[in-house]
Amino acid sequence: MAWARGAWREREYDSARREVGLHYSDPSLDCAFARDVFGALVGASNAVAQAAILRDNPGMATNETTATESAYDTFSRRVRKVTPTSTHTFLYDGWNVVREEVRDVATGAITDVYDYY
Repeated sequence: MAWARGAWREREYDSARREVGLHYSDPSLDCAFARDVFGALVGASNAVAQAAILRDNPGMATNETTATESAYDTFSRRVRKVTPTSTHTFLYDGWNVVREEVRDVATGAITDVYDYY
């Protein structure tokens, strides 16, 4: 269990130890993840949004079918998410996200920083 954005967060895993969900103290934030037969992330959804992740032949994520755009590193970790109003940059320690920085698209100013422990 971890604290994020003022709420506790708990991860859910399937029998193959792949993350399949996030549960928050505020249930409206809960997320579910869909995976293909190889365990690669192919979709995510919550109460307000749904995303499908398309992959090329080697399995690299190429884009998402939502109003956001994401960039991935060579390990298929999301390193940037761009929405119409903000840009989120994700920093990792191995496979774990340790920091998320949010910048306003119009001004370029950092509006939020989230440290994950």
